[in-house]
Amino acid sequence: MVGLILEYGERSNWCKILAAMALGSLMIYGLGILQLSLVLHWGLKKALMLGVLPFLPGDLIKVALASLVCRRGTRPDAL
Repeated sequence: MVGLILEYGERSNWCKILAAMALGSLMIYGLGILQLSLVLHWGLKKALMLGVLPFLPGDLIKVALASLVCRRGTRPDAL
């Protein structure tokens, strides 16, 4: 999904890369919440509180740093 977003349109700037990575993380969290609620029979609130919130701060930092690395690590004409 992230790759498709970054390939769409012309050049990718830092905001587009950040948004694509954040959307990818949201998709992973959404599927994780669904799995926790179905497999462990947790409500959505409990799945969110135990399956997402503890990991959110670290993942936000990782998404921001990865988007910076992605932007700096590519040639300007590659994106």
